[in-house]
Amino acid sequence: MLAEDTYENINQAAEAGAKAADGCFTHRSLSHVESRRIWTCPYSNHCGLTWQPVQVGTENDPIASPFVRSTAGQIGHFSASMAADIGLAYLFHGTRHHKLGRWALAIGAGVSRIRCESAKSYTTR
Repeated sequence: MLAEDTYENINQAAEAGAKAADGCFTHRSLSHVESRRIWTCPYSNHCGLTWQPVQVGTENDPIASPFVRSTAGQIGHFSASMAADIGLAYLFHGTRHHKLGRWALAIGAGVSRIRCESAKSYTTR
């Protein structure tokens, strides 16, 4: 049987990996720009199809969307998210709710995994 701290370390490592993957795929999908033909009418007498750069990926999380517009914001958001999850697990651990602490880390890793799959679908089109 593994010690309780070993389980905590494994959970923290799994969450850190999930957050890192989520951050990488979010960055790839938000920084990917394609050139597409768009119908524009800049002047009243000249309308037509023009090639314009269009951002392909979008952030679906309403809490994260104001922060992930820049690389520094993305790093800050994912760092704060990781710190909040570990802080919540530490709070549960300190109040002797060890199972809730493990669940907090597992849920955080699961949410990051789901968001990673969502961001990956934009980059593989």
